[in-house]
Amino acid sequence: MRFLRLISAPLFGIVFGLVVVELVLHYFPRSLLPSQFRLLDRVYSARSAWQEMMLGDSELGYKLRPDLDIRFPSEGREVPIRTRSFGLGDIGFRDIGTEPPFSGVAVGDSFTLCDDVAAENCWVKHLADATGESLATLGVNGYSTLAAARVLDRYGRQLSPQLVLAGVFPNDFKDNVHFDGWLASGTDNYWTWMGSRRGRTSFGNWLAEHSMVYRLLDGARRSRSRDIYDYRGNGLDYVFRFDRWWTQVIDDLDGHRGLPLMHEGLLDMKRSAQEMGAQLVLLLFPTKEQVHWEQVASFAPEGHAYDPDLPTNTIAAFARANSIAHCDLTPALRAESQRGRQLYLRVSGHWNEAGNAFGAAVIEECLRELRVIPLRSAAD
Repeated sequence: MRFLRLISAPLFGIVFGLVVVELVLHYFPRSLLPSQFRLLDRVYSARSAWQEMMLGDSELGYKLRPDLDIRFPSEGREVPIRTRSFGLGDIGFRDIGTEPPFSGVAVGDSFTLCDDVAAENCWVKHLADATGESLATLGVNGYSTLAAARVLDRYGRQLSPQLVLAGVFPNDFKDNVHFDGWLASGTDNYWTWMGSRRGRTSFGNWLAEHSMVYRLLDGARRSRSRDIYDYRGNGLDYVFRFDRWWTQVIDDLDGHRGLPLMHEGLLDMKRSAQEMGAQLVLLLFPTKEQVHWEQVASFAPEGHAYDPDLPTNTIAAFARANSIAHCDLTPALRAESQRGRQLYLRVSGHWNEAGNAFGAAVIEECLRELRVIPLRSAAD
């Protein structure tokens, strides 16, 4: 009893102090908090909102819920996200204002979903408006090439498109490895499986959703493993990162477990497109760091001679060898950015509104050069 009395006062003081700090952080205006805390708060808020948007799926790992109508936390704003099922069952796809029947569909991850901009600013919507074609995005945050191939086979073919645009981003190498591991696990929810692999518990997830102090401590722990740099110059204001998944791809792509899985996913897409009588075109989306390598190279760890274009060049070479049409957006984005035009969000690796509009124009030009558009009408 004496021992309990000795520790009760300090313990009460710690708990009381944590409660006070939680209340202060919770009610304090976000605009007055340090930028690093605002960033962490947004990241965790987005993660919680994103998980609420998803349903587990035994074949895809997870999928968007149908009939969502939410505001998703982004950088300094909230982005409206609405989903529709298009009559395909218990699944949602982002509503960008286009209507079936769709002459083309886009599959891929968050770059294809355009999750950091409003629907009217999404590159898929811009492309639909510019070409006069009705296009749908079937993209989902965090999807691998393998998962996107399954979406195309399971849902895309039911929409009978004439054109399939498959977005490929360098982190797909890493995501393919994770997705393949989840398939081997036999579980029916990818994110539950991923959480258990990373040591996340239900209580930890609850703390991440509700506790500001936990977000600070967990975010500080995670950020230690990342090289993060601020850059301002030439009209640009960016946060650049050397994430471990990216350096692993650059250091040894030939030995990366995601490379044969990337090939598998792309060939699966090619087969599905051929079976539905559609033209497949790969869209190679570069990272922000890749586009701005002229600025980023000075931050690179000593002793590393990185080739930032290795991931996209490798995919392009595979596409050529397998007669898969592709559009590499890297050169055009790099040239436009060198003019001092900011095409990506400051912190996020996604395009901002200007990037989506410019990217859509680059894609349209490439599709016309490939003589893919205009598409044949259903009457032809």
